[in-house]
Amino acid sequence: MGQIILKSGTKGTWYFDMPSKEFKSSTR
Repeated sequence: MGQIILKSGTKGTWYFDMPSKEFKSSTR
């Protein structure tokens, strides 16, 4: 695993990256 999905919406998916301990957003 390694990442926790927080929110999935139209602007992309926000997740918390465990290794780097920071929030990231992946836009598609």
